[in-house]
Amino acid sequence: MPSTGASGDLLERADRCFLGAAGPDGPAVLPVASWSDGQALWMSAPTASLPATASDPEAEWVAYVPPRQAHEPGLLVHGRIRVYSLDDPLRLALHAPTISAAMAALAAHHAGAVLGAVGEAARAPHRWQPRNRAVIRLVVHARREVDPPDVGPGVAPPLPPVVPAAVRRGLAGRRRLVLVFGDPGDLHATPAVWGPGFVLRTPPTLRPDRGNGAVAAVDVEGPPGPRRPVGLALHGEVDAGGRLVPERMTSWCGPDMVSAAVAGPVAGGVVLPD
Repeated sequence: MPSTGASGDLLERADRCFLGAAGPDGPAVLPVASWSDGQALWMSAPTASLPATASDPEAEWVAYVPPRQAHEPGLLVHGRIRVYSLDDPLRLALHAPTISAAMAALAAHHAGAVLGAVGEAARAPHRWQPRNRAVIRLVVHARREVDPPDVGPGVAPPLPPVVPAAVRRGLAGRRRLVLVFGDPGDLHATPAVWGPGFVLRTPPTLRPDRGNGAVAAVDVEGPPGPRRPVGLALHGEVDAGGRLVPERMTSWCGPDMVSAAVAGPVAGGVVLPD
């Protein structure tokens, strides 16, 4: 698909995105640095973070590219991915020149993140080391612009106590997020805003139905220079009041990743960070 018009410009200027897929336990989302060659988004991620559907060449994936400036829309894209990793050395070898060029462009657009990754490599778990990373190419089949909802008055919801304190501090007050919801074959990604009780506000044409499996992701890259990304993904369902009812969470702070069940509903109100 050639990149034409405003949506093509947004795609070609993409430098990060939220990659969503239908996983075995509901929707999954992965915030990643990205680079576009005009027809596809290129990314790199630890193989351990990819859902099982990554090995299915026919699985449909979605990605949300957030706006780079406040007045711009975001971009929602649908497509299929190809994964290149040491688990498939033949494919990796056949496409080596193209992959090398794409990864060089990705590194050039994300020098700070690359430096941060090098600085963290010495203490990263084995499964997150560079040799256990995959190169991902999302071939874009469809795309549309979407305006993020206004934040409006209100406060951020208190995060579950099981979320590590460093992550809660890093995300304190953050109300903007990306929501991935739906089922295989009918998967959606959208910018959203949440408030107390995890009540969600989305664009009118991208509202999840009651009972939809969903995952909400909040991600902060940190200041310029070597960075320790901080983020949280809450997995659960959307209830009749448009509220995310979290069942489990995955958080990250640099290479440190924690996954745990969320025990019971999270109380409303304002909670100060640790």
